[in-house]
Amino acid sequence: MRRLLKLLLFLCANVCYAQVKEPTHRTWTSIAGTKVDAELVSFTDREVVLRLKDGKTIKLRLDKLAEYDRYFVKGLERVTVPEGGIKSHQLEVELENKSNKLIHYFNKKRFSGIAYKMRVNPDADLFLDFNDDAGYTNNVWETQLFKNGVLNGPHKKIWQNGQKRYEVESYSHNAKKIKVSIKRDSYYNGLYIEWDETGKIIKVKTYKDGEVVKSSEKFWNNKGEPVDSIEEAYKKLPMIHGPLFGDCVG
Repeated sequence: MRRLLKLLLFLCANVCYAQVKEPTHRTWTSIAGTKVDAELVSFTDREVVLRLKDGKTIKLRLDKLAEYDRYFVKGLERVTVPEGGIKSHQLEVELENKSNKLIHYFNKKRFSGIAYKMRVNPDADLFLDFNDDAGYTNNVWETQLFKNGVLNGPHKKIWQNGQKRYEVESYSHNAKKIKVSIKRDSYYNGLYIEWDETGKIIKVKTYKDGEVVKSSEKFWNNKGEPVDSIEEAYKKLPMIHGPLFGDCVG
């Protein structure tokens, strides 16, 4: 039963996308360059369902879409309180001498599952205890997957408006490496995808053992056009979009 629960938590961290709440009409491009105007009906991390102008629906595997379109779809996921997850502030953290890793415990046991962080309630009493639920809203702004007490899998952050901000695989450092390299208790591996608050301007890069793979960075503007830098992606947009985003590692 415990193994099944862990599997479900892992799948929800990767697969549990939803129906599209608002119609998304746009031009979709395949990896072969074929274009079609259609409305996005639903999606998972493996496929999309599109409604054509004549009313017919078609299913397309996500890996058959052009690179930008794949990332655009992934950005549509709306992260909510994960079923079976716990609030991050409920975890206790200890440094394990043998591994030099920060171990996360829940009810005195190494935690496996999804932990999430909620946005602070601006109307809450300033003197509330840190662990008091009244100090938080129901809006999730970060989720992390743990296995046997350490970070081990999908790590996601969300903008204030609900748009996904970034996602990447995150793993626990040992404590010595934290002090030497970066000021956080984890490192990234694999594909890192970042979205602006509209979900249309996208930046990706690949990490290997916490380091960015050379020449792996790519950028697209809000029209889905590839550009050479994030500055160029924002070039013709009004200032209302705010400052350029960088690595969101807070």
